[in-house]
Amino acid sequence: MKKYYLAYLGLLSICITPGSSSAATAKSVAEVVAQQAGIPEAQAGEESKRVFEAIEAALRSGQEVQVRSFGTFYVQSRAARQGKNPKTGEQLQIPAKRYPRFRSSDLLKASLNGNEGQGVQ
Repeated sequence: MKKYYLAYLGLLSICITPGSSSAATAKSVAEVVAQQAGIPEAQAGEESKRVFEAIEAALRSGQEVQVRSFGTFYVQSRAARQGKNPKTGEQLQIPAKRYPRFRSSDLLKASLNGNEGQGVQ
């Protein structure tokens, strides 16, 4: 299986404000990238969007996307199977499906658990 390596995302050194009660959004990510890279926010938003589109395209074609020191995005499949309607008891054919998964790197895990200096670089 072919792997994509994204050496520079501009996203690897993002630091969202600690204690923020809401999740990081695409806009907040673009703001941080723009500030750190010294580029306009609109350009940072477009570049971030392109990165995620590239990841999506690779996943659609069944390929893994490995971002060193961050983690790996991949697709997992579930085979078609027989199911049962819980209300009626009727037998159903549940179709096969694919879904995205993410496996974090050891460095990211270490960073999240307070081991400074061992995180995303």
